[in-house]
Amino acid sequence: MIRALAVVLGLALGLTAAVAVGGRVGHLRALGLAPAWTDSLDPDAGLPEGRGTVNGAALSWQWRGLRGWAVTLRGPDWQAQAQGWPRIEGVDLTDLRGVVPLAQLDAGAGVLALEGGALTLGWTGVLRAGHVQGQARSGPLALRWTGTAWTPVSP
Repeated sequence: MIRALAVVLGLALGLTAAVAVGGRVGHLRALGLAPAWTDSLDPDAGLPEGRGTVNGAALSWQWRGLRGWAVTLRGPDWQAQAQGWPRIEGVDLTDLRGVVPLAQLDAGAGVLALEGGALTLGWTGVLRAGHVQGQARSGPLALRWTGTAWTPVSP
């Protein structure tokens, strides 16, 4: 009985690992299981690495082992990087760096030189929580996600 349980558990873990490492967005699409936000991702994108677009910006990620994902978002004249960590509810993006137009955040004109912050994205693609801080032309700027918009807060 214990041997049969060990075999079933081993098969389940092996199948899970195979899906996590070898599964691709194209496979989810073929089964009709891909969420709508994945429509702009390359069919070959998977958990270990991938590419796609988000709001017209190029998105890429690569698994770095114990450091999590290295995530990059690039626009025509800007770029932002973060470290991504999987969670049951989604992904945490930390250590935000780069330069982002404030218009990309619907937070005004100009650019924000990111000096930190964190974002929590649900597996459905929805931003659940976030805060960013950096330097704008007017000086230090900190923004917090309220659930519907980015709002300035005291840095």
